[in-house]
Amino acid sequence: MRRFVLIALVLAACREAPVSPPARAAQDSGAPQSQPDDSERGNLLNIALGASVVSRTAELTLDYSALRAIDGDPASSWRSTSYDAKDQTIVFALPARTRIEKIGIRTEREESFRAGGLQVDSSIDGVNFAPLASLKLAATGDLQLFPIPPRDIVYLRVTTAEAPGRFATLQSVQVRGQWEETPKQQPIAGCWSINRFASQFKTDRGRIVGTIAGDHPISLDGDWDGLVYRFLWISGPDRGFGLITTAPDGKHLSGLRWYMEPTAESSAESWFSERSSCSRAPASEDVRLLFLRRSGRLPLYGSDEATLDFLARVPGRGRLISREFRQPTAEENRRRAQARLDSLREAMKKRGGDSTRFDWVATGSENPPRPIENEMMRVLYSVIDLETR
Repeated sequence: MRRFVLIALVLAACREAPVSPPARAAQDSGAPQSQPDDSERGNLLNIALGASVVSRTAELTLDYSALRAIDGDPASSWRSTSYDAKDQTIVFALPARTRIEKIGIRTEREESFRAGGLQVDSSIDGVNFAPLASLKLAATGDLQLFPIPPRDIVYLRVTTAEAPGRFATLQSVQVRGQWEETPKQQPIAGCWSINRFASQFKTDRGRIVGTIAGDHPISLDGDWDGLVYRFLWISGPDRGFGLITTAPDGKHLSGLRWYMEPTAESSAESWFSERSSCSRAPASEDVRLLFLRRSGRLPLYGSDEATLDFLARVPGRGRLISREFRQPTAEENRRRAQARLDSLREAMKKRGGDSTRFDWVATGSENPPRPIENEMMRVLYSVIDLETR
């Protein structure tokens, strides 16, 4: 089977190409600098690159879920329950068949929290697993890389075989190698049971809108980008960001969400779901308008058409700022940001809209809304922002 270079593997319908994990741009126009997630370079098992969680046995809380081991964020982690740290299992999925040559693990140094040993198994179909490696972990907080005989996998099952303390913690689970086929993003439209609550997603002219039932219903509005779905959400007085991936079987969904901004200190519970029959879902709120009113800044996820529809509803003047953080250099980030901004302005002119109501600015990777710490933030913040105050 012919191998594909990572950066070239993109669905034809995707808006943005996923950047090869080693490629990182400085956050300003100066020379490249080290990034907080440098230890994740080369890791294909990252939610921002389409990886997902298919199943897991337990976690301390949903804030310490299995997704935290593949979120590319050094500040987060999966942590076992306190009553049984051993024999806990997580099944991860890559977005495509992948030839892997190394497995990487980062756990905590403290005896009370570290994982001492792992059993790792692999599968192509998610049903039949074969042993891949038995890993003995040293008492270090650094990334530990283990070479393995090359093998094609889609699913990776990780089981805690040894835990010297009360808990087992996985700050990062990594695979190093290359995709063997073009990754396929599975559709999200339809009905799900997210954390056991009835949920539904629909596509609407380049947007994806969704609802999650529960004591505090959640409304979502977003789009797809590369191999992920990215969202804004509103629930009562609360708001924030979300990032979702679907497993290769199309039957499982997993996602992360944050309050206010997608930073480690603002993280909320993770989402896990399987396909379900449709039931009555709560009415969706106007997420974008409420988000803008409450924060004064709105990431414009969605197609040019959907964005222009929304901008026509926004009264007065505003500022459109195009940002990009996923290219290898600051110059390329600015170029990509400018092209995105030019495309929107041209579409507005063709529609007959008044482009003079807005200030048009392409900043690329300069002056990010928050310091960029991981690939998830690069995905969520690479967008045109509307500012109204």
